[in-house]
Amino acid sequence: DVAAFPPWSATENSFLFFGRKTGEDKGDWWVAKLAGKTVRRTGIMEKLFNATAGFSRGTYYPVPGAWLKDNTVLFAATAVDATNIWSVRVNSGGTVLDEPRHWTSGTEVEQYPGAVVTAKGLIRAVYAALTISSSIWRIPLSAAGQGSGDPELLTAMYRAGSPSLSRDGGMMAFSTRQPLGETIQLAELGSGRPVASSTLHLGSNTRPVLSGDGRTVAWVNNLTGYIMGVKGDAPQVICPHCGQPTHLNF
Repeated sequence: DVAAFPPWSATENSFLFFGRKTGEDKGDWWVAKLAGKTVRRTGIMEKLFNATAGFSRGTYYPVPGAWLKDNTVLFAATAVDATNIWSVRVNSGGTVLDEPRHWTSGTEVEQYPGAVVTAKGLIRAVYAALTISSSIWRIPLSAAGQGSGDPELLTAMYRAGSPSLSRDGGMMAFSTRQPLGETIQLAELGSGRPVASSTLHLGSNTRPVLSGDGRTVAWVNNLTGYIMGVKGDAPQVICPHCGQPTHLNF
């Protein structure tokens, strides 16, 4: 069994936490009361998935971040390509009182909420708004695996990351963020620096993985796994509610 991320109640001797029993796929939020030594499942995960808030970039599943005295729970969730603060009301008995909703609407990564309710009933909150800058580099290695040259910049496209190479090192798939959302890019690693790339897929794409022959790419979009041929085939669903791909055979 797993239990983690426990914010205390602001009004009672109890706390809310994310828990998953052995054999469960998704887990749930639970309420634990210390006085009676009782634990109750909230059943909130189905509501989160129905609201497209069933995934969080930082913790995989959404976890409670702050539990206020008006029963508001703040948490971070990723919908499409933005990670924002969401809210839902849960009482001390573990009953979910309303539907999850967006609490912030930034376009970057917003996480780690903390808040209080003032004497006038106003919510004062803080959270981390993160701006991520990244690029993809290459370092030549010797036969012994030691660095044998200066680092080379391959691409500095906005939020470039998760590079995956074909077996011969001639093709690279990677993720970037564009105005219409996250993309999977495909590049041939020739002599030009930075490399030129073309958009293979637009959407919410997590960690693309390229096959050894460079012909197929796999990725996860909102907990659903896909594969797609790099020559323009339509994406195919290969698994629902699955984790990020790590390897793709030929």
